Amino acid sequence: MTDTERFIQYAIAFERAFATDDWSGLDEFFTDDAVHHVKGGGPFAVLSMGRDEVIANLRRSVDTIDRRFDRRLPEVIAGPEERDGAVWITFRATFEREGLPPLVIEGNHATRFRGDRICRIDEGISRAVGERAATYMREYDSELLPARGADCHSAPRRHEDGARSYI
Repeated sequence: MTDTERFIQYAIAFERAFATDDWSGLDEFFTDDAVHHVKGGGPFAVLSMGRDEVIANLRRSVDTIDRRFDRRLPEVIAGPEERDGAVWITFRATFEREGLPPLVIEGNHATRFRGDRICRIDEGISRAVGERAATYMREYDSELLPARGADCHSAPRRHEDGARSYI
């Protein structure tokens, strides 16, 4: 199996976890020491280290951002393509809430494997897109659905500046 095929299996498992809220199916995709780093992503920015923290922060991001909208429309707009030892995609995610303008996020996503498991995911979201997302979340906070489970997931988010938070 190629890394691209493994990436597609992971993407399907992630969407299944999103739909069912059962995140245990992601365990098999990550190494114990996996890292997930989202740079420049405003409310999406995170640095997670270790499989448990990676999965907990993926879930937290879904619960505190994605689920606050009526619809989440993920798109792969380029890739997947294997280069520089990673599977690369360019993505767009559109978040919609009735009565509000859509929030659109675009960025790049590189997934690296060690053997048949993900050892690192690096995402790049421009600072401008991250700032726009942060402004949107502040501006429309009271009109979005309430964050789900923000306080029940115990692993803190580690932001790219090293700070930690539980939201």
